[in-house]
Amino acid sequence: MFLRVFQQTNAELLKGRGGGFRVQRGERFRVFRKSQSVKRGAVVASAHEEGLRLLPIFRVAAYHYVFFLEFFDESLLDDMFSGYFMDPIPKFMKSNACYNLNSGWTNAAWQCTYGYVYTEVQKAEKNFYGNDNLKGYLGITEILKVELMHRIADTYGPLVYHQLGETPRVYGQQEAYTRFFADLDEGQQLIREYLDEGGDNNKFKEYDMLTNGKTLKEWLKFANSLRLRLAMRISNVDATLAKDQATKALNDNQGVLEGARETIAVMGKNYINPLCAVAGWGEVYMNASMESIVNGYEDPRGKKWYNTALLEGYQKQLLGIPIGLPMKDGDANIYSFCSSLNTSTIG
Repeated sequence: MFLRVFQQTNAELLKGRGGGFRVQRGERFRVFRKSQSVKRGAVVASAHEEGLRLLPIFRVAAYHYVFFLEFFDESLLDDMFSGYFMDPIPKFMKSNACYNLNSGWTNAAWQCTYGYVYTEVQKAEKNFYGNDNLKGYLGITEILKVELMHRIADTYGPLVYHQLGETPRVYGQQEAYTRFFADLDEGQQLIREYLDEGGDNNKFKEYDMLTNGKTLKEWLKFANSLRLRLAMRISNVDATLAKDQATKALNDNQGVLEGARETIAVMGKNYINPLCAVAGWGEVYMNASMESIVNGYEDPRGKKWYNTALLEGYQKQLLGIPIGLPMKDGDANIYSFCSSLNTSTIG
């Protein structure tokens, strides 16, 4: 029901009705609507009405991280295998935590991305390309598309990209990454053209949920940092392309994200990090791999990310939980004394 409501609401937003949303601890998804009368495809004069009509693409980024995906894709899949976090609940040990993959959990990111999130990218490209007034918005769309889909490529490998109609085309990772770089080029070009033509740098300030300053120039900087991330990820397989793209990112006049206040994260609109919601269930703890790295390098960030252990004699230390523990439903949770997520800094 929750997903159907989201899909229906996004359809209504494209017609011109919209509003904010929030994710609270222990809750699913609350959608608030405001009545607007904007015809599909019409170019409206009111910036407020136009923003409401265009809001779905900003929701794309937010929805990709709401706790439905956070729980199934992140907490029970990526976070375990990447070594960031571990779920200490014994009943989950028989599945992903012991490499006995639960298909529902491992498929969640793919199904939700193509079923409910990428569709908004397609709608934006279909309905708004060719509208000079919306070049900035389309530039954001292309950047968000890469941010969204490179996660899918890195999780699953081959993916369907661009042609999602009756004849979908599957891209291997090498081709997908090449296309990611091209789409970042296009996104940045659209934003620059819009600004060069006198467009408002703060046009989407009221609806931008990801950047601190909420300006289009920050999206250019985000694209550069995203380009640098992708370049690093291919550096061992295509050093030449990686060097070209990294150089391009670093030499761009907008620069890359560097300061603490330049973080790209879903924020505002009463939004709470869904990782904190899952942590509230007692299911987000430090992974033993992260313990080894943080303690080994004496990384001061460790105690910003995790709470110190509760085990007597180790209260000032960070203790992680190894993946692959032989536990089953009904066993005592003997790892609850380890280091849990520090929600005061993550949230």
